[in-house]
Amino acid sequence: MTYFCDFVKFPFFACRGTQVKMASKQNGSSEASVEIEEVRQTPSNDNLLYKVDESPPWYLAILLGFQHYLTAFGSTITVPLVLQTALCIDQDRVGLSEIISTIFFVSGLATLLQTTLGVRLPIIQGATFAFLTPTFTILALDKWKCPYVLAEEDQ
Repeated sequence: MTYFCDFVKFPFFACRGTQVKMASKQNGSSEASVEIEEVRQTPSNDNLLYKVDESPPWYLAILLGFQHYLTAFGSTITVPLVLQTALCIDQDRVGLSEIISTIFFVSGLATLLQTTLGVRLPIIQGATFAFLTPTFTILALDKWKCPYVLAEEDQ
């Protein structure tokens, strides 16, 4: 089969299982000849341990879940540590521990709701780094500056 596509409206792309062959543009126009061939893949003996509809044994699932938790642990605890100076709690260890424990509690609660009532994907709902820049911008305003920083500036 030969198709003509307008490169201004539809950029060139190839789909999985499809082989696309390009021909040269005709007379400087935006149309080109594209030849598409369907490639049939035969089932091969690939080295996958589990297919999409299979699950590992319970002991391996617990080990992999713990590994997933350790991976998410670093990013969950980093957000309050980065924000501690802007939130005026860099000297207050109790306040910092309350924020860290609140993030872990809410993260666990959101993950539990996601895996039971949501779309049931095994995703840890944790803190995000996307709001760090707006948070620092808002907390840099004079209205939200730390009291001890304002006292140092007055002297």
